[in-house]
Amino acid sequence: IKIMYSGSLEKVSGIDMYIEAIKKINLTNIEFVFTGKGDLVDQIIAQSDSRIKYKGMVSEKEYYKLLEEANILVNSKNMNLLENKNNFPSKILEYIASGRTIISTKFSGKEKFDENIVFTESNSSDLACNIINVVNNYERSYMDYYKLNINKANEFTWQKQVKKINNFIKSI
Repeated sequence: IKIMYSGSLEKVSGIDMYIEAIKKINLTNIEFVFTGKGDLVDQIIAQSDSRIKYKGMVSEKEYYKLLEEANILVNSKNMNLLENKNNFPSKILEYIASGRTIISTKFSGKEKFDENIVFTESNSSDLACNIINVVNNYERSYMDYYKLNINKANEFTWQKQVKKINNFIKSI
């Protein structure tokens, strides 16, 4: 099972927490794929865990190929940090559109995605526990998440967003 994180490889993105979570996971049937750049690249590369694969900064074409190959997508943004308190991780919309199973730390506005995402607290123990649980139940749940997420993605098409804006403007 391929578990992918893509984005900024920084403490603010929870990469340090994610690496600590990986250390707590004893499953051997998984591969942790990282793409992106940032201050914690060396920390990722330094791991002696053969399950960790760092792909670097990839082209858009390679990114979509890796996204297609992934089974589970991770958003590990550390929501305990003040600068993240009111942030919405935009990658969530792309992750949902992929139809993949998603594990994410709880972010502002998460209520709109409660049935689409497996939410975790911003700490390595909860993240590890949720990854283990999702991997162990993957065969039973992946198609449910696929259907839910593809349907959810349809709520965010450009046409629907323009319609919402037009309706808002008309209402004022």
